[in-house]
Amino acid sequence: MVKTLVLVRHGVSERGSEDMSRELTRAGQRALSANYPHIFGLLGPEGEEAEIWTSPALRALETAEIVAEALDAEGLEIHDSLYDQDLPALQTELEHADAETLILVGHAPFLGYVAETLLGFELPLTKGAVCAIDVRGSLGHQHECVWKQLGDVREPHGKLLWLVSGPSTQPWETLDALDEACAHAATNLEDAYAEFRAHPEDPAVIAAFRFALRGTQLLTKFFSPLLNEEAVEIAEPVYRLMLGATTRLREIDGFSDTVADLLESGELSQGSKLISAVEAARETERDRVCEALRKKAVRRSLRCALDELFEPAWSDAVLQDGISFEDVSSRFDYMLETIDARLFGLDMTSFSEVHHARREVREVEHILFHLSDMLGEKRANYTQIMQDIDSELSIVCTAQRNISLVKEWKDSMDFRDVTSDLAIVSEHEKVLIERVIEGRETSILR
Repeated sequence: MVKTLVLVRHGVSERGSEDMSRELTRAGQRALSANYPHIFGLLGPEGEEAEIWTSPALRALETAEIVAEALDAEGLEIHDSLYDQDLPALQTELEHADAETLILVGHAPFLGYVAETLLGFELPLTKGAVCAIDVRGSLGHQHECVWKQLGDVREPHGKLLWLVSGPSTQPWETLDALDEACAHAATNLEDAYAEFRAHPEDPAVIAAFRFALRGTQLLTKFFSPLLNEEAVEIAEPVYRLMLGATTRLREIDGFSDTVADLLESGELSQGSKLISAVEAARETERDRVCEALRKKAVRRSLRCALDELFEPAWSDAVLQDGISFEDVSSRFDYMLETIDARLFGLDMTSFSEVHHARREVREVEHILFHLSDMLGEKRANYTQIMQDIDSELSIVCTAQRNISLVKEWKDSMDFRDVTSDLAIVSEHEKVLIERVIEGRETSILR
């Protein structure tokens, strides 16, 4: 004879598909999985012997499976009456039930009507809600069930033991969005790496590869307080290695762009041998980078890092409680405050300060690139501002790097025939830096 009847409304489900095949959302599943062990623990020892009946609808079946996992129970019984909302049929089935604790997983408004019939008052059964009712005296052959005649008003026999509202899915929806952002970043990096291995001669390809690398690195850094330490320890060295390995190649490409601009402006003659000398330096560096990044150990390490992005190893606290939007937005706002403080009074004559400021600006850019939809339009508006600041800082950074390359190459045998052209590049970059500094009062960095 049933003593305790537990009513469970299915969790939050997808919309738009055929009703019977609607699944729980990923956020709905996570919310129930995190909360049901505690909720069904309220049944105490009785929960260990509970039977679980469920509607045949997929969303109810998935909810029932989470209930079973929370109770470490085996077996579900499918009852069409719970989907058809057939109270007389359900009553007949209940009269033949043997379990003292019976869990019904179904739908609104039917479960709400069952509860109201037993208790005499309405219960707010939100999605995922669970209530336990003492039904001794309400069910069984020796007692006339209160719901047998639906229009009959009489003293209800059930007693509400407890009611727990369905858990909010918002923290899990935020976590789902972060999962998607991580997977998107991983896909970008995977594709960019494949493209680089196929076409290392293309400067645009190496730029895209480094952009994807930097994006995944900064996304991991942004989420690091929310991830298991081991996951961060796996990924960070890989990104650092690959970025370090490709830095010089990207610097040479930046130098090539400057040379091309000077050729176009006429500051360098069209017959300058500097072009071929730089191309030869790039080819040598490209071969070194390709050899380094094609090593099996490097590819295996990148695969591990990508796997951590496709399936982020969130901390136990995150898996238990999810992540609120405020958690994410407050971290981003702190980033903005930090970069604002760095830019205020920035010494543009200090390459190290400009370089660090540019890295922080790019960190904001990458987070906006991956999370703009989540962060909302107001914060997404910072994208253009950060790009403008990045552009101005990049002029100084690139010019400083070009000057450094000139200092290195002017004593190299490979550049012995183009020292005068190297001097032209160096002088041009020095003037460019001075102009940026002088024009700062009218720039976005003022």
